[in-house]
Amino acid sequence: MSFSASRTCHSSLARRSGLLCVAVSLAPLWAAACTRQKEDGRTEIIFSDHPYAHWTKANRRIIELFEAENPDVRVKFVPAPEEKLLGMIAGGVPPDVWTIDHTRLGYFARRGVLMRLDERIAESPDVKLDACFPCTVETCKYDGHFYGLPHVFSPVCLVYNKSLFREAGVPEPSGDWTWDEFLDACKRLTKDRDGDGRIDQFAIEIIWSYHRWPIFVWQNGGEVFDPVADKYVLDSPEAVEAIRFQYDLVFKHHVSPSQLDQLEGVSSQQWDIRFAEQRVAMLTSTRYYLGRMKGFGGFEVGVCHMPRGKKKSTIQIGSVVMVNANTRHADAAWRLAKFFHSARSQEIGVSGGRGLPSNIALAEKVTHHPGSPPDGDHVFVEAAAYCRSKDFEIAELRRANYEAWEIFYRIPRGVITAEEACRQFVDLLNPALRRYRATGGQG
Repeated sequence: MSFSASRTCHSSLARRSGLLCVAVSLAPLWAAACTRQKEDGRTEIIFSDHPYAHWTKANRRIIELFEAENPDVRVKFVPAPEEKLLGMIAGGVPPDVWTIDHTRLGYFARRGVLMRLDERIAESPDVKLDACFPCTVETCKYDGHFYGLPHVFSPVCLVYNKSLFREAGVPEPSGDWTWDEFLDACKRLTKDRDGDGRIDQFAIEIIWSYHRWPIFVWQNGGEVFDPVADKYVLDSPEAVEAIRFQYDLVFKHHVSPSQLDQLEGVSSQQWDIRFAEQRVAMLTSTRYYLGRMKGFGGFEVGVCHMPRGKKKSTIQIGSVVMVNANTRHADAAWRLAKFFHSARSQEIGVSGGRGLPSNIALAEKVTHHPGSPPDGDHVFVEAAAYCRSKDFEIAELRRANYEAWEIFYRIPRGVITAEEACRQFVDLLNPALRRYRATGGQG
């Protein structure tokens, strides 16, 4: 996800949550909207997913296979961003099944939007959750119950330019390198290529998205949110030290570009383009991004573990298959949800650029390709053992969330220190959380 895409995502939080509150009041309309029986006797159910073109192509293939094996069901596919999905729910024409970021599961479950799946899972021998990565199974639960099925996901790992490492004489990263070893490599990978006094090759692109900076906080023994104390704790010494480490990579060690650095001769100042054009040697990336690297030329790509601080940790991005609690076609919807969760469907999705399968055996298969790039693809499987979800994100805080995430985009502009960012973060979110709790919010 680019800076602009990530920030657009944040800015829509308020609109998203407001729409869903309206949707709950319109629940009686759902039943009428979801009764769809065609003249040929087939039951029509609606499926929705993000509208990315390559995902849409894979989804259409999966639906074709499902309909061939379930001739009594027709699937209407509605590609939709999250705002449109919530608008469908609010307008009384919700999908019967959809996939969406796993961090939204609790938010939907608290509002009665999702079908509780415990009994159906227990009665379905073809749903084998023990065959999935535990981290993906946990994202399907809310309050101890299942409201979704594991789909596809990816831990964040380090993607690097093997060619630039060789040129700089830097050994390729091991699976257990420290922050100090990482910093040493960064200094050797940062170069003024033409001798004009300006850096034109940086070691790493520090991405100030909330999909990235919490990794270093966790690695340093800190937390973003403390569920026991029910408050944000990014002002702890461990958390502040981790944010300062990232800040220093930009402004003290100058091994990562700030927003004040404009590299000459690149087609765009976006982080992914700078990596593609060999101006940045390393990226913190999910496996979703690897498909875009197939068109890159002139260098070899490797994947390695994130450097560890006091412990290993990283973040996971992924989706969950969810079923509308009020569908009038529960059996057909459940069959479709199971089909999208199946290893066969996940393999089709991953071939279309959807990260890593939640099915362990399939993930092992698709990341084992000796002689084919990228080298180290299996690291994404290994990182699943210690990745975490964005458990600090409480969607109901809406506007406060957006403003809090925006604080960190000010850091690379050089207008705020790491300490100030952490303090402003907790000063903004904790009062918002207290107000939410005072109105009865529990999740």
